[in-house]
Amino acid sequence: MIRLTRGGWLAAGIGTAVGATGRALGVIELTLLGLGTVALVAAALALVVLTRLDVGMGRAAQPLRVHAGEPSQARATVHNRGRRATPVLTLHDPVGDADVALRMAPIVAGGRASTTYDLPTRRRGIVPLGPLGLEMTDPFGLARARVRGGGRASLTVYPRVDRIEPLPPAAGSDLHGETDQAHRLSPAGDEFYALRPYVVGDDLRRVHWSSTAHADTLMVRQDEQPRQGRVTVALDLRSGTRWPAALELVVSAAASVVRASRSVHDLVRVVSSDGTDTGYAADPRHTAAVMEHLARVGPSPEGTVRPLLGRLGRTTGGGALVVVGAADDDGAGLSSREIAALQRLRPRFGRVVVVAFHPSAWDRRVRPAAVSLPGVALVTRDRPFPAAWHQVVRPRLAPPRAG
Repeated sequence: MIRLTRGGWLAAGIGTAVGATGRALGVIELTLLGLGTVALVAAALALVVLTRLDVGMGRAAQPLRVHAGEPSQARATVHNRGRRATPVLTLHDPVGDADVALRMAPIVAGGRASTTYDLPTRRRGIVPLGPLGLEMTDPFGLARARVRGGGRASLTVYPRVDRIEPLPPAAGSDLHGETDQAHRLSPAGDEFYALRPYVVGDDLRRVHWSSTAHADTLMVRQDEQPRQGRVTVALDLRSGTRWPAALELVVSAAASVVRASRSVHDLVRVVSSDGTDTGYAADPRHTAAVMEHLARVGPSPEGTVRPLLGRLGRTTGGGALVVVGAADDDGAGLSSREIAALQRLRPRFGRVVVVAFHPSAWDRRVRPAAVSLPGVALVTRDRPFPAAWHQVVRPRLAPPRAG
């Protein structure tokens, strides 16, 4: 793509006007000045046309999935496949709504040059990258030629997460084993849950000799079944329609709960007022899909949490329920009627925790509220999310540093 720059169009326009004025007034100097300016623009355009670029380009970004605030970099490489050195080039990489423009020194024939630049990770979302482009201009900056290449990609910025303690095991957690040999009987008639390899310190009286002979390694009985927790994270996305600044806090808190739950291998399910229900799963792909959903999620036009309550009311299997939303202006969190409805879900969940962001958490003009409700972690400007979370979930624990 070859075209005049803004300076080139301006020079061509001024030259034409000066030449026409000189001709009309019979001033030969003005006429020559105008013609000379137009000729300079034409020469710049011809130079750009005649300078052919034979280049290849590519970009590698690492990592392509990060949490907000974590670093991510791109490295662009340009290969000169021509027989002559390139002129000074400008590399362009559209990154989201911005355009990264970097100057590159001339590249010798057959040579390569690379440049590295940071990618924006301050806000969650999907950031499109590319396509890459190289731009060449004449020495006066009057004409330019741009060559486009491949290199389309996307950067996924997950919500920012705080370091919080996971929920303690709640009623209804699943019992699971670490092997496929569950509920077998030992020769002595004692029921045990599973077999696992011997580790130093195990009681030799718990060695399962028949399995040891079959596996050719010491196997011991595991009598106690570990518990795998279930955590449902429910997002009230109505907050985004009333207070756009609150939406990022709500989604960040939900992502923090998901990460803390997965750190202890709990099954995690995310439901939201926009109708999303991810279902329970524990594999890394499911966790990545949940985080990507949280990276994309936006405000919901739903005016009530009644449909959300309906989906939660049909839940079976117990576990814990964490509801995250923005508080009402009176600082009481979700309305008292909605909190009462959530509390009535207790027979289906072993524990219900409500995380409510008071307007003072994102608006410094609002005074922090002093309201305290049972089972509600009220987040204010003076009480950040980790502190409010631990005050409700594990009051005896000192809140860890955010990050």
